[in-house]
Amino acid sequence: MGIDRKPRTAEPPSKTHERKTAHGPGAAGERGTSGERGTSGERGTSGERGTSGERGPQVLAFVAALVIGSAGISIPSLWRDEAATVSATHHSLPELWRLLGHADAVHGAYYLLLHPFVTLFGSGAAILRLPSALAVAFAAAGVAWLGQRLDGRRTGVLAGSAYALTPMVSRYAQEARPYALVSALAVLSTCLLVKLTERASARRFTAYGATLALLGAFNILGLLILTAHGVLVLRRHRSLARGWTAAVLAAAVALAPLLWLASRQRDQVAWLAKPSPGEIWVLLSGLAGSSLLLAPVAAAAGYGLWQARDLRALLLSWLLLPPLLLMAVSLVTPLYTFRYVLFCLPAASLAAGAGLARLTPPWRTVAGLVLVALAVPGHVQLRQQDSRIDDLSAMDSILRVNARPGDGLLFACGADRRVIAPFPSTYRRLTDVAFLESAADAGTMAGRSVTDPEAAARLGRIDRVWVLGLGEGTPCRDDKAAVLRAAGGFGAPGNAGRWRFRGGSLLLTSRVEASAG
Repeated sequence: MGIDRKPRTAEPPSKTHERKTAHGPGAAGERGTSGERGTSGERGTSGERGTSGERGPQVLAFVAALVIGSAGISIPSLWRDEAATVSATHHSLPELWRLLGHADAVHGAYYLLLHPFVTLFGSGAAILRLPSALAVAFAAAGVAWLGQRLDGRRTGVLAGSAYALTPMVSRYAQEARPYALVSALAVLSTCLLVKLTERASARRFTAYGATLALLGAFNILGLLILTAHGVLVLRRHRSLARGWTAAVLAAAVALAPLLWLASRQRDQVAWLAKPSPGEIWVLLSGLAGSSLLLAPVAAAAGYGLWQARDLRALLLSWLLLPPLLLMAVSLVTPLYTFRYVLFCLPAASLAAGAGLARLTPPWRTVAGLVLVALAVPGHVQLRQQDSRIDDLSAMDSILRVNARPGDGLLFACGADRRVIAPFPSTYRRLTDVAFLESAADAGTMAGRSVTDPEAAARLGRIDRVWVLGLGEGTPCRDDKAAVLRAAGGFGAPGNAGRWRFRGGSLLLTSRVEASAG
C-alpha cells in the first residue's frame, strides 16, 4: 500500500508550501494537517507524506503486532465460543455446509477459512488462533498506512505502534473467532476508500466493493463501518457518491443470501440483552485498550482530533457511529456486545497517534513510556490460563484426573457437547448418557440429545455420573437431580465430589450402594 512518490527535483520552499494536493480525506486544495502546529511549534506531523518506497511504519507495525499478539498465544484456555469453532471445523466440508444451513451462518466464512488449518495441523490453541494473530498484524500495518497517508510518517509510526501495543488488540489476536479478521477488513476497506479519494477508477471501486462483501461475510455487523465511510464521502468527496453507492449496493446484493439466512437464525443471538448504562464504560475502556489506558488514550486521541482537523470527520464517525447506532438498535432488538464493534478500535489508535505526533520529542517520549507501562498489566492478565469467561482447560484437567472410564456425563446450564469438543480423548473416556445424534449427523453445533426420562433409563448400568454446567458469575443451578432420582439408587447430587472452575462447575454423583462399597 504505497503512496505517491515525491518529485525527483526538490521545489523551492515557497513553491512547496503553495502547492495544492488532493491527498487523504481532506478537501482538494487543503494540505491536510501539515499546516497546523503542535506544541513544539513544528508542523503538526513530521512534515512528510512519505513515498511509496517508505514501508517502514507498516513493517514496524506488522512485526510488532505479530510478535506481541503471538506471545503466549497458547496459554489462555479455550473458552466456550472457541470450543464452538473447534466443533464446527471438525465437520467435513459437506457436513459444515449442512450445519451452516441450520446454525451459525454468520460465522460460516470464518469456519471455512479455518477448516484447512484444522485439517492439516490439528485444533491446538496456537493453530486455531494463528489466523487471528496474522489478521491483527495486517490491521496494524493498515493503521500505520492510514496514519502515514493522511497525516505524515510520524503519525503512521505512532498509530501503528499504538494499535500493536493495545491489550485489547492482543486479546482478540489470541482468540479463535472472526473479530480480528473483521477489524483487518474494516481497516483494509478504509484504506481502499482513501485511495479512491485520491484517484477513482473502476478497478478501485471493484476492490472496495469486494472487500465490503468479504467484511460482511465474516460479520454482517462489520458493515457498520459504512457509516464512517458515508460521512467521509458525503462531507468531503461527493463526486465519489455515485460510484461509492454502486459499490455498496453490489456488496449488499452479494451478501443477500447470507442476510436472509442470518435472519432465520436469530436464536443465535438470543442470549444478548438490552445494553445497560454499564456498557458505556465497557465500550470506552475497550476502545482505549483497557481501563488503565482510558484516561491517557482519551487525552492523546482528543488532542489529535482537535489538532488534525482533516482527520476529525473520518475518525470520530468511525469511532462512535457504529457502537452508538448498534446500541440504539439494541434497545429494541438486542444485538450489541463490544466484540461486534471491535473494528472501531483502529480509529482510537489513529487519533492517539496523531496527538502524540504533535507533542515535542521529550513529552512524546514520556507519553509513550506511560502508555507502554499502563498497557503491561493488561497484557500480563490476558495471558493467564483463566483470563477468559470460562476455563475449559481446568474443566478438562478435573475430568482427566478424577474421571474413570465409563463414567456417565450429563450436560446442564448452557453446557453442551461443544464445550468438550477441544478435548476428544477426555470425551471418549466418558459415556455421554443423553447422546442421540452427533453434531455432524444432526447438522447442528452440539448434536441431538434424548429427553431427561430417556437419559434416566440409560443410567441403569452406570455407577458414577458427572454433571457439567456453565454459568457466568453464578453457579449452575441445574444438578440433574430429577434425572438421578428417576434412575434410582444415586445419592444426592455431588455426593462424590464438587469442583468449581472459572465459568462452570462439575458435580460427581455416585450410587449409594457403590459409594458404600
